[in-house]
Amino acid sequence: MSTMENNENTLEFDDGQIALNNLINQCNESKIPSFQLSLEILHHLKEYQIIKPELSKTHLLSLLQNYSNKFSQLEIEDLKEELYMAAIETSDLTLINDLLNHFEKKFGTNSIRVQKLKGIKLEFQGLYDQAIYLYDALLKQDECNTHTMKRRLMIFKQKMILSNYSNNTCQQFISQLISYCHLFPSDEQALLTLAQTYFTLNQLQLAALTIEELIMVTPENYSYHLLYAETLFAMGQYEKSQYHYIQSLELKSDCLRTLSGLIVCVQKIVSNNKSSNLQNLQTLYNWCIERLIYLYNVRSPQNLDRVLASLNLKIDTQLQSDLDKHKKAESSDSEQTHLAEG
Repeated sequence: MSTMENNENTLEFDDGQIALNNLINQCNESKIPSFQLSLEILHHLKEYQIIKPELSKTHLLSLLQNYSNKFSQLEIEDLKEELYMAAIETSDLTLINDLLNHFEKKFGTNSIRVQKLKGIKLEFQGLYDQAIYLYDALLKQDECNTHTMKRRLMIFKQKMILSNYSNNTCQQFISQLISYCHLFPSDEQALLTLAQTYFTLNQLQLAALTIEELIMVTPENYSYHLLYAETLFAMGQYEKSQYHYIQSLELKSDCLRTLSGLIVCVQKIVSNNKSSNLQNLQTLYNWCIERLIYLYNVRSPQNLDRVLASLNLKIDTQLQSDLDKHKKAESSDSEQTHLAEG
């Protein structure tokens, strides 16, 4: 949903990915990652919601095999459950079965915890109807179990994806998700999933309305203002988009994605001649460029030349050209007004 598409040949504006790459580089310096480094990488993946199951699996295994004495028994079981999820995501059937056998011995075959894990395995095997049946049985025991409800929702999401977003499966998933959001209106992850689904379906107005709810739930979260700005940008509402980019920057002034998005947004406003406040836009634009260059110089200096070449010089030239055109037009209008008054 970013205003700039990322691929291998373009600049990386994702703060989380840049920091993660730095951590991975530190790991590559030793055969066994340190306790602290593995914890940092796992924490980073969660904080930035970066999906790298192989990386998760590697560091979870490292913690369990090399540093188990640093955890309580309860923490070890939680780590093993995270490892189970990473095994599911990497299709590691041997590890899935080994961990499931462990949990059955530890907690009992019929325990709710084990039943949930069995449901996840059914999902992995593509046995969605069986998984829904199992989750429905669990919800009869505890109808407010949010974890089970979310697993059930994810089945409808997977069906939607597998059907290539057919109208029927999209409506099923959205209907189920809206029902969940009515029960738990402050569940940010559910609202975020709903917004992203609307965006994928190009229902931008509904996506924007859902993100507004997210902002009301957690107004101090910079990423929600960023997401709202990007959605508004996609809708062509550039000045409103600019406002929320600035809101995001006020909450997190070192976000590369926000800075890059705001640069593109300002360029769009100027090129469309949709603002009378051109001097302030120039000041804002210059500050964003300077801040972006500074942050790249600190975090990823090897990319600094590409930033200057691909972003600063290219966009600055275009922006200055547009500003010059507007200044000439304003000057011409002023002269005509002066002549008319004379």
